[in-house]
Amino acid sequence: MAKDATKGSDDAGEEVVLDGKHLKGLSLADATVDASTLKGANMTNVAADGVSITDARFAKASLDDVSFEEMSLHNATFAKASLDDLSFAEVSLRNATFERASLDDVSFAGVSLHNSTFEGASLDDINFGKMVLKNASLAGAKLDDVDLSGAEFSDCNVEGLVINGVRIDELLDGLDDDDSSEGDASTDD
Repeated sequence: MAKDATKGSDDAGEEVVLDGKHLKGLSLADATVDASTLKGANMTNVAADGVSITDARFAKASLDDVSFEEMSLHNATFAKASLDDLSFAEVSLRNATFERASLDDVSFAGVSLHNSTFEGASLDDINFGKMVLKNASLAGAKLDDVDLSGAEFSDCNVEGLVINGVRIDELLDGLDDDDSSEGDASTDD
């Protein structure tokens, strides 16, 4: 049974429903929140550092100036959400969904994104430094002004991915051309 968190509850283990709520200047530091829904919620200036959240749904939510540092956010859904000025630094985001989400000025530095999806998402001014993306999908995503320094991608679907206006297949073809031209160089003795 779901409870509206704004009405309060003494019952542990119940789903917290914050659909459409406006949360501003809130600290959730070190809380444990499971199976919660924040669909269409508006979160501004929220500190959620150290929180453990499982199966949270942020679909169509608007998050601005929110910090999720050093936490666990497994199976979270951010489908069609608007994320601006966020930090997911050192967060575990396994199985997270960012389908068709809009992300601007977001840090995923040092994040584990195993089995996550960014299909059709728009990502601008993103820090993916030292991030691990494994068995994930970036199909149809658009990345602009993205820092990929030290990022590790393995077994990812990148079909239709666009980075700084260039399709990934064109970027990879360019790398193949560079590699083959180096092997074709001849020297005169």
